[in-house]
Amino acid sequence: MKVCLIGPFPEPVGGVSVHLERLNTLLQPECAVEMIDESSIKKETIPNIRNFQIWQYLSALWRADIVHIHSSILLFRLVHIALAAIVLRKKTIVTLHSMRSLQLFWLQKFLYRNCCSTIVVNKNYINTLNLSNTVHMPAFLPPSIGGDAIPAPMLEWLDEKKRQGIKIAASNAFRLDDLDGVDLYGLDLAIELADKFKKDNDPAAIIYVVSDIDKSAEKFHKFEREIKDKNLADHILLTGGAINFPALVKQSDLVLRLTCTDGDALTIREALWLGVNVLASDVVERPENCNLFTNRDIDSLYQMTKKIIFQKDQINTTDGFDYKNWYLDLYKGQS
Repeated sequence: MKVCLIGPFPEPVGGVSVHLERLNTLLQPECAVEMIDESSIKKETIPNIRNFQIWQYLSALWRADIVHIHSSILLFRLVHIALAAIVLRKKTIVTLHSMRSLQLFWLQKFLYRNCCSTIVVNKNYINTLNLSNTVHMPAFLPPSIGGDAIPAPMLEWLDEKKRQGIKIAASNAFRLDDLDGVDLYGLDLAIELADKFKKDNDPAAIIYVVSDIDKSAEKFHKFEREIKDKNLADHILLTGGAINFPALVKQSDLVLRLTCTDGDALTIREALWLGVNVLASDVVERPENCNLFTNRDIDSLYQMTKKIIFQKDQINTTDGFDYKNWYLDLYKGQS
């Protein structure tokens, strides 16, 4: 079976790109996978939509038995569906990793209706769409802990904290975006939390990873200066660039999801699958075993962090779900 996967592939590293990279690996060797990348970073090995000739793009769609669209950019998503499902009449599946944009919602629904399946990563999207072809499936796919190690400077910082008996909370962001004037991924909250650790002499510290700082360098450096001005270097390590985040999660005592809006966060399910406790904002329905704090409330965040990070027990939620066959069965059912 020939499958065309369309969406952003790493790098930069984000929830959607990580999902696509893992899905590509998961489908092989049963499927012959052709990839079309939408990432802002062009790779030599994957054709990018930004410099793809139209005939190359249409040929890739035509060769596929299944076209599976994961576009984060609404315009790209709608064009892909229109060409694949309606013009070329290909078996088309779309995964909606978020529904932040409801622009042209009537057109979105019309196009999703023309897909064989519309996969939503959050159950709340089912009622929003109200389509008969909707399937719920979280974006999570099991991570690989192998691959690149944690960068040496971070590992040294981490090991030193552990020698001192300091608990580690890990958090991350794809990039430093704002939503309605609010820091989307909550780095500002992480710095406030670190400041409370310092003032109360709590044996806890934070590692915060921003995967892509190219488009938010000014904001990244502003937060770096804030950390320096508040003398928080011992309480929070801010780093830019993609790392093997599951490897860091495995080394951590707690994972923080500080977003002011969300879909189905890959980071949360990844941490739970690895048996590491998670504390997340209460902006959407979260998976079972995920602890919640009141969104944008630093006192709630601080109290819940202290409550969780100093407890001895870690959860164990590794499941035996067969993700590979779920996707293979879905594809076979459409072909």
